[in-house]
Amino acid sequence: MADLELKPYLISFSVTARCDLSCPHCFMDAGSSQEELGFEEIERILTEVARFSPYSMLILTGGEPLLRKDIYSLVELASRLGFVTVLGTSGRFLSKDAAERLSERGLKGVSVSVDSVSPGYHDSFRGSPGSWERALEALRISRELGIDTQMNVTLTDQNADQVEELVELGVELRVRAVNFFFIVCTGRAARSFISVETYGELLRKIAELSLREKRLIVRARCAPHAFRFFPQEGIPVGGGTRGCPAGRFYVRIDHQGVLYPCPYLPVSAGSLRESTFETLWRNSPLLLKLRGEDYEGRCGICRYRLICGGCRARALTETGNLMGSDPLCDYEPVASEDPLPPPEPEKDGAELRWTPEALERIERIPFFLKRIIVSLIEKRAREEGQDTVTPEFLERVRRAFHDGDS
Repeated sequence: MADLELKPYLISFSVTARCDLSCPHCFMDAGSSQEELGFEEIERILTEVARFSPYSMLILTGGEPLLRKDIYSLVELASRLGFVTVLGTSGRFLSKDAAERLSERGLKGVSVSVDSVSPGYHDSFRGSPGSWERALEALRISRELGIDTQMNVTLTDQNADQVEELVELGVELRVRAVNFFFIVCTGRAARSFISVETYGELLRKIAELSLREKRLIVRARCAPHAFRFFPQEGIPVGGGTRGCPAGRFYVRIDHQGVLYPCPYLPVSAGSLRESTFETLWRNSPLLLKLRGEDYEGRCGICRYRLICGGCRARALTETGNLMGSDPLCDYEPVASEDPLPPPEPEKDGAELRWTPEALERIERIPFFLKRIIVSLIEKRAREEGQDTVTPEFLERVRRAFHDGDS
């Protein structure tokens, strides 16, 4: 099958800048009431995105998205357009009634911030007493309603010793994943809140947990250097994968329709009030630059540059150079080292032919799952001696997997 076109499979949409919390690390300095897109404007933008990159994952976030009175209509709209729709929230306003209404309108997942195994640190960090209890209750309510749940943890020097306990809390809450985030100095975050030494130690620990943990998914976010440890720990890296997805598979749209490569990179790729999503995605000089490999400084000579690439947001905000060294990385490269090649999709035998009808059907699969599913389908076809993938073969494979015959 031909290479899949580079498209965003993950879109973060900050539908409001309003928030009731005062987190010191907020990337957008949320809190105050600001002019924001109306429903019709959001409908137009999401329709453009859905047309260009169908079945992507859409994170409706803020600020606090539940402060929008039309959030239920926005979830219904996104679901109708075919997005896998997820809500990113503090959980403070996610009552059982709210969760039921969101679920009825097609919400598939909820991500809630939980920064400690006890309320003291979390409530202090988030600037509001009672936040920890409400966050856990929101996760319990969502899980009981059949909504997929994720726990988002912001790691600092103060809670770095709680990583394994936080995973256990996630197991207790029956979340699907625990995502560990690392702060980028943008918005209200004037510092990273974590030392280079602690960061390196945590990445090693998270890499180990991601390999051995079977009860839920453990992931490091805003930490492309984790890809450096995967080969060392024997963790497979999928074909075409690179550490930072910003501008490559991931973008953020803010509450005024401005497109950014990610939430933490404060450089605009253009306004969606003035241009279409597809035009900016294909032609923005910023996004095109991020898809290249013209790194400078330590990142430019690092042997892991093709599978890691560093955090471009951290490089820009702390050094002023978008393609410069990532200051939080503890690896000291040697200029004579050849770069490790990026992983290639596995191939086994001659390339298979796909009928137009089969290709049309595979387009219904979310982009971020296509490589995996195409690989499984083609492996099955070769095992059965098939040289062409047809809709009938796809249906047979679907039934086989559904019945457990893999």
